[in-house]
Amino acid sequence: PTLSRRRDDMLQRAFLPLISTGGLERRQQFRISARPSAFFKDGDQATLRHAKVAIIGGGIGGLAMTIALRNLGFTDVQVYEQSRELLRKSTGTGIMFSPNGFAALNVIDPTLVEKVQEAGTVIDKQQLVTKEGEVLKAGGDGFGREWPYQQVNIRWQRFHELLGENAADCTINLGHKLEGMTEDDQGVSLYFRGLNDPVRADFVIGADGVFSNVRKTLFPEIKPQNSGQVLWNALVKTTDLDRPVHPENGVAFEFYEEDGKSGLFFETGEGYTAWYLTKMDPNGKIQSQEGFGGFGRNGAREFILEEFKDRPSAMSLIAATPDSSIFERAIYDIPRIDKWHSENNRIVLLGDAAHAMVPSQGQGTMMTLEDVCELSIALASNSKLDDVFKAFEASRMKRAHVVQELSAVHYMGRPFHKPAKEVDGMDLVKGSGYIFGGFSPSNVTEETVSNG
Repeated sequence: PTLSRRRDDMLQRAFLPLISTGGLERRQQFRISARPSAFFKDGDQATLRHAKVAIIGGGIGGLAMTIALRNLGFTDVQVYEQSRELLRKSTGTGIMFSPNGFAALNVIDPTLVEKVQEAGTVIDKQQLVTKEGEVLKAGGDGFGREWPYQQVNIRWQRFHELLGENAADCTINLGHKLEGMTEDDQGVSLYFRGLNDPVRADFVIGADGVFSNVRKTLFPEIKPQNSGQVLWNALVKTTDLDRPVHPENGVAFEFYEEDGKSGLFFETGEGYTAWYLTKMDPNGKIQSQEGFGGFGRNGAREFILEEFKDRPSAMSLIAATPDSSIFERAIYDIPRIDKWHSENNRIVLLGDAAHAMVPSQGQGTMMTLEDVCELSIALASNSKLDDVFKAFEASRMKRAHVVQELSAVHYMGRPFHKPAKEVDGMDLVKGSGYIFGGFSPSNVTEETVSNG
């Protein structure tokens, strides 16, 4: 009964979406086009519900996916995470939780929406400023209130903790590094480092990030590509700063004109400020090692102190941050992939494994949550895996590709040759319209439910 209630609640949330029209949001109720409850009757769909599901990756996408499947009543879901600790130390990053991410999270598990809102900071101001701190454009009090959910910023680590707490009753296998897979028409054999025998699964969901081993097996020709940017980031206690670097309950984006540098500073809730500094590095001279980077690289602090010495906000943030808390990495994305599942319909990618993007729009995590939402609905609405994966790709691929391209074009170090003139034409609300308002859970018709 508990699983049934979770499933029905989840599906109902999927079919009461928030639809965007012309940049304005309106709340509507819709009639379900085909009740997915048949999924839980005898036959192929019941078999699918009892399938052995392997999720590779215990990050945000992997945990959100196992929560969604649990709530849908799937009975044998295993997460495999290569780290020996699920709740790892912070990577010094914050998440800009935009309305589209909340719409997806509300389908996955609405209790998480409330917890994110409680742990994070509601953002109602945004500023575009010069390196000297001159505000060229501002979205003042009330920014974002035209959306059904306001933006909330939260630490990545804190959101991951919330997912981990929610998934406490799920099966998560730590210290399992995937080294290979073989697929046949009956399932997938997974080969993990240190295990003599393969693990069998009926189908596999690859949620293992930009350097995905699942994707490497499926599409070896698709390789992560260095975007030519280096990022330094950290979290600091806001009270440790000697000057304000962003508006209260707000975000400040400092662009540095033609020198290929930029800064992003914002509140993340619970007394923390997240900061990001970027510099163009097209030849990989600063950070050439492929990977996620790391904390406390020898010489990193001295380098950015010199590079950003004429930026007062950046200097204040660096001064308040211990060397060991500064995370440095090259920024990678991947080429566009026009198919996210395997030939035998037993393996599918989601999140960064499918469409890793430059973080300029703050949409990596949001796109991952949209993927989880749509893949869950596809699993609940179709009886065969090939139909599931086709429905998933049909609902997600075009939008993910558009946001991936937008993120690449509007990269952080993009030069502003005439800042005042270029910024003057920007609309901070309309500019977010497609991203914030362009997602609603699928499988609905536009027939309003009568009688309330």
